[in-house]
Amino acid sequence: MQYRLLRNRKETSVYSGAFRDFLRAVDAQFKPRLSRRGPGIEGKVQDFINAHSIVALNGKAIVGAAVFWPDYKGTKKPYIDFVARRPDMRSRGLGSELLGRAVTHLQSRGQVPLTVSTYSNNRAALALYEKFGFKVAKVEKNARGPGINRLHLIRAAAGRPQPKLHVPIRRMPKQQRANASIGKLRPNIMASGGKGYAFRARRHI
Repeated sequence: MQYRLLRNRKETSVYSGAFRDFLRAVDAQFKPRLSRRGPGIEGKVQDFINAHSIVALNGKAIVGAAVFWPDYKGTKKPYIDFVARRPDMRSRGLGSELLGRAVTHLQSRGQVPLTVSTYSNNRAALALYEKFGFKVAKVEKNARGPGINRLHLIRAAAGRPQPKLHVPIRRMPKQQRANASIGKLRPNIMASGGKGYAFRARRHI
């Protein structure tokens, strides 16, 4: 397997067809599926072309990818779009390898803090991001339907303090603190819309 960093449209355009095939293979991993969202899979292909990416290649096929923006929508803030790998590449540490490479690349350029968004029902993604030091900074309640919140996570650079969270874990109710591990977290807690819960997640990737 080879890893390749793609940093401009000339490089990403070469792999646009392989990336389209990759997205079709991982569509079910997204909640909701990419194919059921507004822009669909083709919208993500265009994001891939315009963003930066680290792709894992098996021959000419993309089997994993981390897509990120060093300057997201002109904000000069780095944003990780998503990390995914093919179903047959699970349990090999590929998600961690891709995210680790993306974080290292962005931080080596001095681009911090890093941000990413995911949904409260995507526990595998939450576990992966928590492993790399991301913490929940904002919650959009019911963003993807009843009980499915959009979580905005942030990661400060090593040696720098994490941005202040809206609700530190010490101020959470006692029972919520006891269940603050994603592996144990009850669905009604994730759906509660509480802001900024700092939590520990079991590894699922």
